[in-house]
Amino acid sequence: MVDQWFCTSLTPRQSTIARLLEQHREKDAAITVLTAIVDDPSGYEKDANAEERAVTEINTSIMVVKESLLGPALRRVDRQNAQNEYYLTDLISVLFETGHVTQSFVLSDATEAQGVNDRMQLASAEVAMRERINERWMKRGVTMWDPSQTYIDADVELAQEVSLLPGTVLKGKCVIARGAQIGPHANLTNVAVGENAQVGTVDAQDAKIGADAKVSSYVVLGSGAEILSGEFVAPFQHRNR
Repeated sequence: MVDQWFCTSLTPRQSTIARLLEQHREKDAAITVLTAIVDDPSGYEKDANAEERAVTEINTSIMVVKESLLGPALRRVDRQNAQNEYYLTDLISVLFETGHVTQSFVLSDATEAQGVNDRMQLASAEVAMRERINERWMKRGVTMWDPSQTYIDADVELAQEVSLLPGTVLKGKCVIARGAQIGPHANLTNVAVGENAQVGTVDAQDAKIGADAKVSSYVVLGSGAEILSGEFVAPFQHRNR
């Protein structure tokens, strides 16, 4: 069995990055660090002492640095630490000690830069990302009967007045047109659904469903399957190309 290691994090919203840049420019700072307040900051820094480990504000590793100062500051970073590695975060102390303005921009929502280093953190990050995606679509006029049980990939496109019933999973490059109703417990991958179509508990991949079509529950649509506009597909069918 091969162990899997996760070393990533969620990506801050565009609006957060915009505010970070705005503050950096307003203060004419040499460096501005994006930080977050977390309940358990342990594990973020092996070189920290007991007092430093008690601090709950953590560095997200996202920084804005004045270009003219970056090169000279990097040349002063050394490897005097437990890992014998160059820490990019040492730029902060280098610039501060040379009299430049250093500051932090604290995230209002710490989950925007949530670290992912194991399966528990991965599951937590997935929940946060799903909530962010679902919130964006609901603000654009998509109805979700139960957002906590609705899963939408980042590449999915949804029109206004789409209705998603509980348990719906939309993966890949699904395109759902205005007024379509999907679910409950539909599982669609790379599927185009036309306007006002009704798709029940359906498993479909690389398929097309026309406008005003009705695909009953317990139908499987294989790769290349195409349901014509206005067509009715009875339960327990398996359609291929």
